[in-house]
Amino acid sequence: MDEWIGLPQGSTFTSEYDVQTKLLQALDVGPDRYDSFDPFTLDPDSECRKIQTSLERKGPMDICILGIGKNGHIALNEPSTSLNPNCHVEDLHSSTVGSGMLEKVGVPLSQGMTMGVGDILKSKMVLLFVAGKGKNEAWNKLLEGKVTTDLPASLLWLHPNVHLLIDQTSIDG
Repeated sequence: MDEWIGLPQGSTFTSEYDVQTKLLQALDVGPDRYDSFDPFTLDPDSECRKIQTSLERKGPMDICILGIGKNGHIALNEPSTSLNPNCHVEDLHSSTVGSGMLEKVGVPLSQGMTMGVGDILKSKMVLLFVAGKGKNEAWNKLLEGKVTTDLPASLLWLHPNVHLLIDQTSIDG
């Protein structure tokens, strides 16, 4: 769904590493059933075009697995006055950069590659994980049911097949 830009070669902080080690290898999902951003690409714009072309060729995703950020982002579609429907390079919101999660990386990150909200909404099913500390505010805003680009996760109200997986400790104030 997304990947950081600017990680050192061999870093295990990549989204790709997490997805491979925590999910795809355990489910024995082969590379023919999964596309991902190259976390170490030197040309992020080209990498986004590659993933977009793959989506257009293969059709919409069967299952889109997302987490919600503390600021309500999904993938790396950050709060903004407008959102991009297709794969693109995204400037990280100050609340994402300052969330504490990126401190473990050891290099400053300011951008990521991400699926666009249009491609997310075209998927056949969305699984939204609400996990990790500090998600209470984003969760409460999501429950308001108001669709706004200031809370990208709220766009999921427009999808007919969204399932939530909630770690209660993430939303307890």
